Amino acid sequence: MLWFFIEFGWTTALIALAGAIASPWLTVFGRNLFYFPAFFYIPIVAATYYLHRYSTRIEQVPLKFGVVIFATMLLKCFFNGFDFILPSILMIGTPYVYFAIRDKWSISKFIKIGTVIAIGVTAAILTVLLILSFQIWSILGNYSNAVAYILNRFDERTVGYLPNAVAAQVNVWEVLSIYFRRKLAVGQTNLRFIDLISIFGIITAIYFLVEKLRKGLTTNLPKLHALMIATWASIFSPLLWYIIFKGQAYVHPHTNFLAWYMPFVIYGFAMCGYILENLYLSFKRTNKASE
Repeated sequence: MLWFFIEFGWTTALIALAGAIASPWLTVFGRNLFYFPAFFYIPIVAATYYLHRYSTRIEQVPLKFGVVIFATMLLKCFFNGFDFILPSILMIGTPYVYFAIRDKWSISKFIKIGTVIAIGVTAAILTVLLILSFQIWSILGNYSNAVAYILNRFDERTVGYLPNAVAAQVNVWEVLSIYFRRKLAVGQTNLRFIDLISIFGIITAIYFLVEKLRKGLTTNLPKLHALMIATWASIFSPLLWYIIFKGQAYVHPHTNFLAWYMPFVIYGFAMCGYILENLYLSFKRTNKASE
């Protein structure tokens, strides 16, 4: 939230904060000692800080940035293992996309920094898998059995070979239907996540319509367009989790709604706040000019 305030101002930050506070999922899991949910966000927070500070010269410090990604992803895995691992990884892409668009990175720079992120994440995951395999080996007494156990667990979480036989046969659309249609998006309301996504989409559409009708709508176009693109790109973080890990998502709807906040919904509230603020300032300038 601090970065939203620094980058976009207090209006955007307050709306993003209000959206987070109103979330039954963030509040319920906020002090959960099983998940340590704060550590899901350590990699994106570190990446955002580093890119905010070095975006225009990030290619000069790729090694340091790679170490930051490696260390924070390692920290996430040490505290809450592979829970929500895919959203935790994909969240890093949100500030990456934002700063690439805001600062007009070249294609070569975009690829170079993306490669650094991929190497840092991969190194962290392999390190944790190596440690985990040795831990399981110490119990099973056979390293090949330890590796087989890890692979079997991966199969169970993805394709659906769980003790619950229904999960093995459920299709992706049934899983997505759970996470789109249940009325759990905002506390004390009947809003579903599909409703929240629709609201974000309507506000985005209104902005583009007004921008088309009123040239020179705002002086903050680079930031605004970058935020909108990064926000809508971030929806793939929860969606891919529900699709690829459909077995896990189908059996655990009491926890997996949290993926919507990694970080799509949080960014969505921030995006709406920034759009509405810019629309208000634009109309205010127009009214002053006509007086």
